[in-house]
Amino acid sequence: MLLPVVMLAIMIFAGFTTQKEAITKLKPQDINRDLIGDWEDTDTKAITSIREQDGALAVVSVIDDDHEVFVVLESKMENGTFKWAYKVPSTGYVVNCEVKNVSGDTMNVHWSNNNTSGEQGYKRVNQ
Repeated sequence: MLLPVVMLAIMIFAGFTTQKEAITKLKPQDINRDLIGDWEDTDTKAITSIREQDGALAVVSVIDDDHEVFVVLESKMENGTFKWAYKVPSTGYVVNCEVKNVSGDTMNVHWSNNNTSGEQGYKRVNQ
């Protein structure tokens, strides 16, 4: 009887509101460390920065070659595939990206926005 009370106290102290939330957030993530770094879109020259945060991969910034800072809307692993989305303030476009493969310092991404889609190469410029 004391164990459930202790578990509840630990969850509350750690900031979790439910047991499911605690289990989900504490579960180790499968991180593809090959994705960590700064990646330059070989066409637009925008830099996408991918880091490890709280045990998961996260896109922390996307900055265009003219220094426009794009708004990162989300980044996540979904069914073993790393995905992210960002908004381009100057156009209002939302761009969705999905890693197709990564090999060394080269990454291929499928992207789509409000009007079109395609495949794009990225090269790692910093690790």
